[in-house]
Amino acid sequence: MVAKKSDIIMKDICTSLDMPKSTLTNMVNRLERKGYLNRTISRRDLRSYGLALRARGTDRTSKDYKKIINGVSRYYEK
Repeated sequence: MVAKKSDIIMKDICTSLDMPKSTLTNMVNRLERKGYLNRTISRRDLRSYGLALRARGTDRTSKDYKKIINGVSRYYEK
């Protein structure tokens, strides 16, 4: 979600995933500590935090996407 939408706020993610805000906050805290993303003040709503992928997060997203594509390709080759 963060990779697809540059100004996504945490409330949007909670709504899309039907997830409590506390659960998402814990997930974001861990991802931020590991260097995958940063919290930013949203340009759309200055009261909210947005999320932005860091280089490490972008790399991981690309690797995961490639794994999914390869898995789907292998499935259909059978």
